[in-house]
Amino acid sequence: MKNISHLQQLMHDNNILYGLDDLPMNTYGYFQSSESGDYIIIKDCIDIQNDDTLLKCVLAEEIGHYFTTIGINEPVNTNTYHRNMMIEKEETKALKWATDYLIDTELLIAYLADHTLAKVPDIAHYFQVTENLVINKLEFMKRKDEYWKLRDQIYLCLVRLPTIFIADLWDDSFIDFLESD
Repeated sequence: MKNISHLQQLMHDNNILYGLDDLPMNTYGYFQSSESGDYIIIKDCIDIQNDDTLLKCVLAEEIGHYFTTIGINEPVNTNTYHRNMMIEKEETKALKWATDYLIDTELLIAYLADHTLAKVPDIAHYFQVTENLVINKLEFMKRKDEYWKLRDQIYLCLVRLPTIFIADLWDDSFIDFLESD
């Protein structure tokens, strides 16, 4: 599993500076690229709370901006609709990078093949990430395919997220369930 040390090493290798500061409400992290360098600011209350899981997820998303963002996406109150859409697109790319970095798809499939009764909290605990990050990972996987083969005829079914199903897709009871409201 990836941990905070992996993220710190990644920041070190790419000369990304890191610090804590008081950020606005609902903002846990901020990435900025400028002529003087790249830096990440994390909301100081996350560090104070000793919430390593949340810190890891926020750091990963902000590092994701380093690898996926083109240009500076500094939110300002005078953003146009088009600019807000571009920022949202950049946020989605950074979040996808974070989910892929912290939850490798092949490892997730292997885990679920061995733990067919797992729920989102179980997956979050195993990968040491937030439940929200797990749901985002599953949403990104669903965009690629709604059914992921685990073994034999057993599949991970993502059609009704945030609920996940692991079942034999050819089982009549599963087909009945899918057809129900």
